[in-house]
Amino acid sequence: IAELLGVPATQREDFKRWSDCLVRVLNERQGPAWERARTGVFELVAYFRECLDARRPHASDEGDGGDLIDVLLAAERRGELQAREMVPYCTLLLGAGNETTTNLIGGMTIALLDNPDQLALLQERPELLPQAVEEALRFCSPVQALYRRATRDLEIQDVHIAAGQDLALCYGSANRDPRKFEEPDRFDILRDTAGHLGFGYGIHHCLGAHLARREARAVFKQLLPLLPKLTRVDEQVHWAPSWVVRGPDRLPLQRVA
Repeated sequence: IAELLGVPATQREDFKRWSDCLVRVLNERQGPAWERARTGVFELVAYFRECLDARRPHASDEGDGGDLIDVLLAAERRGELQAREMVPYCTLLLGAGNETTTNLIGGMTIALLDNPDQLALLQERPELLPQAVEEALRFCSPVQALYRRATRDLEIQDVHIAAGQDLALCYGSANRDPRKFEEPDRFDILRDTAGHLGFGYGIHHCLGAHLARREARAVFKQLLPLLPKLTRVDEQVHWAPSWVVRGPDRLPLQRVA
């Protein structure tokens, strides 16, 4: 993602730190950890603002400079994007594009190692890889929940929600709903996953869904032959401390003798 945005290699570590900060500000609303994350987000916003301001005078209508910043600046010149939309758009690309794909790859690796029958099936029938990625999106949803605000009064399952009230929509819970998916706690790459909410829904559907799918397929195309020879070092998975996203904080693997 950093490369797509034209970020120099020397600043990749900063971008990883800023990406982590974007997630942390969603997890907490106060305290020292939140303050540090908030500072990191301000640094990221300042970086994008300076980058856009420096490159705007040299932008073209075609956006043929080789990265997404040029494409976005070209869209701004054509009136398709407003200046105030540029920094939030870049921030969204960095945070969502990095975090979701990383968590998807980590979660799917764990699911396959924990379900050797499914791993064997996928090796026998590699054409099932796109379907396996969809099941991973359902089974170990990289984004578990996001905030929304009710635009009107409504009632859901006898619970009154007032207009203006803040909500947390739990996509991970919906993806384990037994009314929608039979045996939802079972990882099954042959499952019909139509309707899963791994990338949200409607106007809030993830803009980077196609990229995340392509990245996951590319990674597991290379990783699949290696997985039967690997096992987790730690029996207990160390999940990242977050209720918004779900993925392993670390995933040490070792080769099976």
